[in-house]
Amino acid sequence: MVNWVQPSPTTNRIVTTTLIGIAQILTVFRFYVRYRSKRLWWDDAWTLLTVLLSYLLLISMWVRTDTPALGPIHQSHSARIVAYWLLYISFTCTLWSARMSLIFSVIRLIPPLFKLRKVSEWTAVVFFFMWAGSLTQKTYVCASDRSWYQLAQPQCHLGTKVGIVELITDLFADTSLVVIPIRLLQGVGISSEKRRMLHIMFGASLLISLVSVLHAVFLLGPSGLLEAITAQAEAVTALIVANLGVLSPYAYRLMKNGEDFDSKPYTYYHSFQANGEVEMRRMPRSLEVRANRSALRFQVTTSVASEAEFQVSDKSGPSSVRELEVQSKPPALSSTAGNLSSP
Repeated sequence: MVNWVQPSPTTNRIVTTTLIGIAQILTVFRFYVRYRSKRLWWDDAWTLLTVLLSYLLLISMWVRTDTPALGPIHQSHSARIVAYWLLYISFTCTLWSARMSLIFSVIRLIPPLFKLRKVSEWTAVVFFFMWAGSLTQKTYVCASDRSWYQLAQPQCHLGTKVGIVELITDLFADTSLVVIPIRLLQGVGISSEKRRMLHIMFGASLLISLVSVLHAVFLLGPSGLLEAITAQAEAVTALIVANLGVLSPYAYRLMKNGEDFDSKPYTYYHSFQANGEVEMRRMPRSLEVRANRSALRFQVTTSVASEAEFQVSDKSGPSSVRELEVQSKPPALSSTAGNLSSP
């Protein structure tokens, strides 16, 4: 179908190695930022798994393209069959592990009282089942018909059904990773410049969808290495986007010399008082101040949040933390609205 644009194995190696190298460098910076600020969380654990899987993806790609004519080790035909199995498994796992990192990065931003938090957690569960289903379907297709073992360049043709299912799951996942964060930003009072940067940061997940569509097109036809190279690019793009979600706020903080809105997870402490008040605290970090003051004000009826207000103070002493008072107003009920006032 598109044989006239087939990349060479050397091109495949160069493109994939370069992309994975960039992704891994960004991952190192990500862990440096998170470890230094003591903000390591589950999204970082998923990123660690993703980067380990990307190593397997890289090694498998090199072995698979290591033909007797190309080298450098001149792998046998059977070794390249094994490499293909590892390649498609590592591609699928790298892609979905990166998406799990992205959705957990969103979860950490949402206070526990918000319904959107539950929606995000269930989305992560759906992602996991999509991951398992995609891996199972591909394994069944390739294992049930092993005629591709006899090809000079062993590659399983997954077919139309796998391509359609993969495209649907990809679009659902990437759309969720854009819609949920944007929904979180609705009603939150932040500067237009910061809001625009956040929209761009969360919208970067659509880059994964663009590569997913290309991969699906090549997957539906006899596309050879084009299918492989777009698959590898899709997985690596997901890892890069996952890292940008952490590094973008850090870069913003350096350029603007302001607060870091990459919030520390689970720093919302609430206690329901006898008079109906709920006290909550949150302590973010900034570039120049080791501990800023932060407050979150909720007006709730029983356990339903009606209004969230973030108040950030510039005081430099870590001991003076302003407490956040949450007062109950039975008549006033609204969604996850909030005001974020920057110093």
